[in-house]
Amino acid sequence: MFTEVSAEEDYALDGPTGVRTLRFQVDSWAAKREEATALGLAVRAALSGHSSAAAGLAVQGVFLLAERWEFEAETGLYRTIQDYESWSS
Repeated sequence: MFTEVSAEEDYALDGPTGVRTLRFQVDSWAAKREEATALGLAVRAALSGHSSAAAGLAVQGVFLLAERWEFEAETGLYRTIQDYESWSS
């Protein structure tokens, strides 16, 4: 599951820099803790340090800010929670 947490435009003293930061959370759910951890590791491998350009958007970098795990008693599922920040122009 992907959730946008916040988005901000960057400004310097002379106005907008053209850089945008986006904070987002990725949740990896699974029936077993090991599976949720493996999914989280796969997400980290795909996103952390990623940069690219497509459709007029240049992603300068994606950075892992925090990672945590929990058990959701209501659903009986394990979850790996990762918070990321991306910079784009």
